[in-house]
Amino acid sequence: GKTKKNLISEMIVNLKREIKLANKCDICKHPLTKQEIRSIRKSRKVELDQTQASYNKICTRLANADKSLKTMKSIVKKGNKAELDKGKSQVKISKLQNEINSCINLDVLLSNESKTLATQDLEREISDLKLKSNKDREERFQIEIENIESELKEVKKKGDRFNVEYGSRSRKRNELSNLQKTQTELQKEIDKLNSEYSIYHKLRDYFGREGIQSIIIENVIEELENYSNETLARICNEPTSIFIKTQKQNDNGSWSETFDIFVKAGPRIDDFDTFSGGEKFRISLALRLALSNILSRRMGGVLKFLLLDEVSSNLDNKGLDMFIDIVKHLSDELKILVITHNERLKDRFEDIIMVDKGPNGSKVSFQ
Repeated sequence: GKTKKNLISEMIVNLKREIKLANKCDICKHPLTKQEIRSIRKSRKVELDQTQASYNKICTRLANADKSLKTMKSIVKKGNKAELDKGKSQVKISKLQNEINSCINLDVLLSNESKTLATQDLEREISDLKLKSNKDREERFQIEIENIESELKEVKKKGDRFNVEYGSRSRKRNELSNLQKTQTELQKEIDKLNSEYSIYHKLRDYFGREGIQSIIIENVIEELENYSNETLARICNEPTSIFIKTQKQNDNGSWSETFDIFVKAGPRIDDFDTFSGGEKFRISLALRLALSNILSRRMGGVLKFLLLDEVSSNLDNKGLDMFIDIVKHLSDELKILVITHNERLKDRFEDIIMVDKGPNGSKVSFQ
């Protein structure tokens, strides 16, 4: 290794010298140009680098070989010492083997005796363990049985509770089902009642003050006024007429339904309540006759009969004369029957029907 190292070192030195002196050709000794010198130097430089690298590798390998050599020497030294120790150990092993053989023989004797004793002891121990094991097992089994019985009791209690709860829930479920059926039936009734209520509510509106009544009144007012005024023209001493208001304005500016009768007697126009008893009688009678005529016409008939029951009971002599005068004016168009207990009216009519009440009943006579 060292010889190769030395050769490479010499090659490196020679290459460095050639690089410096490379001004002439080695063969013809002719001077070289700068370009040729640079080319040669470059090639020599490459060879030098390669040689230097090989030199470095060889140095590294030599260092590693030195280390390996030292290690091998140490191992050889230890191996020689181990050979000496091995001889000594073999002597000791031989002695120990003899002692072991003697111990083995003694062991065999002791083993035979101990086996016999051990077998007896083991049999006794096995018997004791069996007895003890049986007792322990019996105790464990008893405890387990008691635990199982206790668990069974708990399970039965839980089962009883579950049965009770199941029965309770079944009853509740049945009750809930019945309640649901009842609720469904009640809901149907509620829906039916709501439908009927809707109908009745509409009917209430239709037949209320602002419904059909209002429409009928509005349509009949003019006709009622005309009939009443025609009658008043026949039974009153002075020109008298009525007019009816069905709406009035409130203080806050709103309008409300009303039925106010106003009377025009000559130049006077006033509320119905401000007139005298006789005037009120004429006006009331005219309104009743007008209503009767309108109803008769609406039903397809004609008013031909008038029944006056005790209408003259509160009249004085002047009032009676006025009443008789009204009846005579109306008798040209109507058949009139006057029912009264007033004896002063007997001589005022031509046809009189007398009804006398006696102990044997009532008797009727014609005059």
